[in-house]
Amino acid sequence: EHYAVLGVSSRATKADVSKAYKSLALKFHPDKAPSDAVRPASEALFKRVAEAYAVLKDASKRASYDATRIRRTHS
Repeated sequence: EHYAVLGVSSRATKADVSKAYKSLALKFHPDKAPSDAVRPASEALFKRVAEAYAVLKDASKRASYDATRIRRTHS
């Protein structure tokens, strides 16, 4: 769920999506990990945040994602 990953609603604007991404990217960036023990978890979270942002920032990808999401909900 890309919206949940970024902590925004499905009605979020492009600016809301960008703001959430920037905040989470800084928080979970692997270079910011407090120790090597948590670096793999940070990398995984960072990748999820980046993937969600890549979809939601692009109007065409977002529309396709939303359509798929709605179909799954109504199935």
